[in-house]
Amino acid sequence: MSRPAPHDETMQSVPDRPTMPWTNAADEVIKNLPRWHGRFAAYLAELVSVPAVSARGGDLSAAAETLARVMRECGLDVSVEQTSGAPIVLGSSCLEPGLPTLLVYGHYDVQPAEPLDAWNTSPFDLTVAEGRFVGRGTADNKAQHLAQLMAIRATLDTCGRLPVNVHMIVEGGEEIGSPDLGPWLSRHASRIDADVAYTSDGALHPSGRPVVVCGARGLAYFDVTLTVADWDRRSGNFSGVARNAAQELLHALDTLWDENGRVRVAGFADDVLAYEAGHRAIAELPLDPTILQEPGIRADIGTARQWFEQVLLQPWLNLLWLCA
Repeated sequence: MSRPAPHDETMQSVPDRPTMPWTNAADEVIKNLPRWHGRFAAYLAELVSVPAVSARGGDLSAAAETLARVMRECGLDVSVEQTSGAPIVLGSSCLEPGLPTLLVYGHYDVQPAEPLDAWNTSPFDLTVAEGRFVGRGTADNKAQHLAQLMAIRATLDTCGRLPVNVHMIVEGGEEIGSPDLGPWLSRHASRIDADVAYTSDGALHPSGRPVVVCGARGLAYFDVTLTVADWDRRSGNFSGVARNAAQELLHALDTLWDENGRVRVAGFADDVLAYEAGHRAIAELPLDPTILQEPGIRADIGTARQWFEQVLLQPWLNLLWLCA
């Protein structure tokens, strides 16, 4: 276990270089990427060192301001947008109205680091172990949006400008359901109008091969509350004669799935669109067959095709938590 080597390169302003044909630009940018590795590690260490645990509430402005400075140094015009919760950091490079516009999404908040005794090092102290960066937020989502920022900076340094206009929005509430993102978007959507939206906040394919995900199933969630009395009844005095809300709710929930775990709500998947291109694409995706034998995997999921059809193309109904 080691810490990234210090990097003393001073980040200079974006150079005023002549542009080159974009057919050659990608190769040139990739060729120049190694010179940014040290800067990437230094930035990531800095971002990880500022805790931003949204589940605990509190002020996340230090994390937002740190990210805003990094985004500026990577060549974007940046504003820190205040919300009722964590700030949203918005960066843009929109110089040519005729170019397509790309919207990049990320989040700087992280999950709680507990249990701390499960870590070999401080979760907010970036280290390197077995060739991987280790620290809270490195996998979700600080390294991802930092990689995109460094790609922007490397392209600007190599080519003098970007081939597209870019908006980058990085929020601080994704881990708690993004409660402030929707209201902000409803007020400011015109500021980030784009042709394509992109995020790398997702899982790796089990093979480790790069994957471009062209869509997501989306998410709808709701709470169910069952109340059977207007005051708490002591179990020693009322068990056996009073209704039990927890038992009744468990019984109701048990009707949502069959004995194999399949959703049996009538009409649940009736509106799923036929997506032949998607079915053809997943037929070529590899899957380590041993994952199908892991404890807890449904017995009726026996092939790679079944796995990816369910994970990528079919809706599902999850029970996330139960409290009595």
